[in-house]
Amino acid sequence: MNDISLKQLEIFVAVVEYGGFTRAAEELFFNQSTVSAHISLLEQALGKELFVRSNRRHVRLTADGEQVYPIAKRILSGLGFCGHYMHFHGGGVSGKAPIICLLAKQPGGEMSQQELGMHFDLKPGSLSEILSKLELNGLIERSRNPKDRRQLTIRLTETGRENARIDQAARIRFREQAFSALTHDEREDLAEMLDKIRVTWEELDD
Repeated sequence: MNDISLKQLEIFVAVVEYGGFTRAAEELFFNQSTVSAHISLLEQALGKELFVRSNRRHVRLTADGEQVYPIAKRILSGLGFCGHYMHFHGGGVSGKAPIICLLAKQPGGEMSQQELGMHFDLKPGSLSEILSKLELNGLIERSRNPKDRRQLTIRLTETGRENARIDQAARIRFREQAFSALTHDEREDLAEMLDKIRVTWEELDD
């Protein structure tokens, strides 16, 4: 499936599951012309017609479309699972594990709340909510900086240090085992594909 985007696959699956271009466009918050354009690009890339177009409201798959649909579903489902799994096992972007593991690497196991917010790109309200939960669980302590009373210092407790050690060991173990099912060559191929995906996604953000 060369020159095929995830958006094309997502739109294709939506058209199938919602039974037509119009409903898919409504559910995805796209213009109908956008949906039609992406389906046309997908068909051009595959060199196959995927839908029998009686009208835009109700379509059905061609024989080729019937073959492509489960593959598209499998790709989207697999990527979704991997994203969720790695987010969960990595502790999320700014959940408990990343915060206490970062604190554990700092001299004295402490940072200012402002530094933590800047590191994780979190708004003060969101960070404060997370830190309150950590403090409630006895993982951190918060105190005013004696040199600047406006600043809060976040410090790991002994319980927090032990949790950080366990979480860091689990994260290292996960990284070592996550791709153990792949051969060396398969890992190299995956790395190359991920590099291509990253470049494309970075260009989309420009």
